[in-house]
Amino acid sequence: MNVRKHTREPCHFFLRRAASIVVNVFKNSSVTPNHITFFSASAGVFAGILAGYRMVVPAAGLLLISMILDCADGQLARLRGGGSLLGRMLDGTADYVSALAVHIGMALYLSEYINHAWLWTAGAALSMAAHSIYYDFKKQWFLSGLIEGYSDTVEDNPETGDPGNEISSGFLRGAYRVYQFFQRGVSSKKTEYIYIQDSQSRQDFLTKRKPFMNAVRLIGPAGHNCLIVLFMLLSALFDKAIFLYMLLVIFPFNILFIFLISWDKAFFKKQR
Repeated sequence: MNVRKHTREPCHFFLRRAASIVVNVFKNSSVTPNHITFFSASAGVFAGILAGYRMVVPAAGLLLISMILDCADGQLARLRGGGSLLGRMLDGTADYVSALAVHIGMALYLSEYINHAWLWTAGAALSMAAHSIYYDFKKQWFLSGLIEGYSDTVEDNPETGDPGNEISSGFLRGAYRVYQFFQRGVSSKKTEYIYIQDSQSRQDFLTKRKPFMNAVRLIGPAGHNCLIVLFMLLSALFDKAIFLYMLLVIFPFNILFIFLISWDKAFFKKQR
């Protein structure tokens, strides 16, 4: 039973295949998943810089490379026996650094065409962050209930929320707990990372929650970035195309986001 397909974002169909090529190149080398994470973040940052200088087509290309590498680091980690909590934290940090750089670049680009471009960009950036946190949390919850021994959960210790001694940096520990706080804030308090032992209960859980997860994956971070790439490319033909992405994220995507939160809470209310 392939339950992971219900959590993969639509554009992962392409990204995962492109990432597998990168993994095949580096699987027998000294390159580590954390090295690839660094390259992914660097490509994202340079994409933002190019966007700020109005070179949107090369910016789109670099952002696409960043996304492929972002998939490749996890694939390489799993190929070598699984990643570490520190690696997952670094990967998450790299994603947010890239997103911040790209949104700053888009704001600089749009400032010549749109009034209050920085406010619109801030709204889009905050929306993307909230959607990404929610997607990640519900993905981990869904898969941990269906896959025994699933090890990619957000919390290293579900009972205490303690990220463990592996993360020695006070900054990373603090960032980790802030991240968890926001995850819990947009989900039900009854959410738990527990594998469902009974096979029939597990099948019932999959049947009931599959439509929800198929909807949640529409607002994941890769989907946002794919749309940014698309609208950056369209900006070569229509200068204000990036602004259309922001309108899409701030309005339709947030309406879907609110609907998903309500749907989720209604599900847990019925379980009482």
